[in-house]
Amino acid sequence: REEPDWISVVFLRRAPSSRVMAVPATPVSDAPAPATAATGLVARCISQAKDVAVQRKLVAELLGTSVLVFTVGSNALNPSPFGAFSVGASLAVMVYSLGPISGANLNPAVSTALLLAQKLELPLFLLYVTVQLIAGVVSCLCFSLLFADGASIGPSETTNWASVLAVEFLYTFMLCFVVLSTACRSESNQYFGLAIGGVIFAGGSAAGWISGGALNPAVALALDASSLSTSGFGACFAYAIAQCLGGAASAFAFKTLNPSVYGGTVEEGSRQHLKLRLAAESLGTFFLCLTVGLSVLQEGGNQNAAFAIASCLMVMIYATGHISGGHLNPAVTVAFVATERNIISHREAGWYVAAQSVGGLTAAFVYAAVGGAFELGPHQGFSWVGVVAAELVWTFVLCYVVLAVTTYSKDMFGLAIGWVLISGGYAVGSVSGAAFNPA
Repeated sequence: REEPDWISVVFLRRAPSSRVMAVPATPVSDAPAPATAATGLVARCISQAKDVAVQRKLVAELLGTSVLVFTVGSNALNPSPFGAFSVGASLAVMVYSLGPISGANLNPAVSTALLLAQKLELPLFLLYVTVQLIAGVVSCLCFSLLFADGASIGPSETTNWASVLAVEFLYTFMLCFVVLSTACRSESNQYFGLAIGGVIFAGGSAAGWISGGALNPAVALALDASSLSTSGFGACFAYAIAQCLGGAASAFAFKTLNPSVYGGTVEEGSRQHLKLRLAAESLGTFFLCLTVGLSVLQEGGNQNAAFAIASCLMVMIYATGHISGGHLNPAVTVAFVATERNIISHREAGWYVAAQSVGGLTAAFVYAAVGGAFELGPHQGFSWVGVVAAELVWTFVLCYVVLAVTTYSKDMFGLAIGWVLISGGYAVGSVSGAAFNPA
């Protein structure tokens, strides 16, 4: 006889008699209890960490971040006028060397931007950030032992926490936006490493005197930990929050300005297309003018100002060129209109100049709030005639180079345009300040 699907398991006593109640049997299962979201995520991380391909990526991140952080710490403890260029060059070569393996994030803020831009999965993001922070601690021990000293972070005597966090947010935003715009689009290029390293040239030189120009939570952790016994510990958390917020904001900006990357379509010539172009122009001009202002305001002068400004122009051209053409200068826009090649209409040119002016004015308010203001005009020993002549000649050179290289060069156009500012900046900077840009 077949067994029933249920058995009697509960006995109830009732006065004056008792009876048996039948209830369904509880099935017995050997399956584990359902995993929560947290335990499921941990399991996925462990599973990925066992993958040989992922292990190669983690080793690449460990190596690249260690080299980068060690370079930062060494320059902080052994100051040089070219410290920002040393760090930027380190980042550039690591990006070119390790990018094909892991993507060469080398920065928790960059990984945050990639996660939010849907370019990195959550388990791999957590593994990357863990390895990057470990690399920061290891590098801290190395440069601290080498120089028998520590490097602190935080406001200097002439700055405050608001200024520090503002520049860390802005230039980390710039770094992450350039990473997304040059390394995460379908169109291949060979300038991505140069552009990413160039952000450190610009931000480190322009903002280093305010915050130290960390732009990386792993760097902030290493510098803060190196001065644990002298200055205490904890400033790195404020830095990391500002930097990761900058990375998150850059992901939003990238997704907004590049709808085609996410399957969206914007008809060329439509109002929406023009809005995206104007936003890119305003954003690029903002960072260019901000870098100019902060470089000029540095106490005692900034010998690397022309390099910093040129680097900023180069990287923002690479980051926005595919959207708006990367004019970032009303004089350049006028030059494109004058060529009569139908690159930009007169109406669009008017909107471009307005967007560039808005970007420049916004940057002026920011750097005035952070570091102060300065006057334009002839430098000591020169007249307005000399100023006009210097600005006329080098703005002509800049616009001609823009028109030429955007016609014939595929990868090096941004570098060529930026180098005009190095040439002209050092040639006539002592005469007019070498603006070359109405914005």
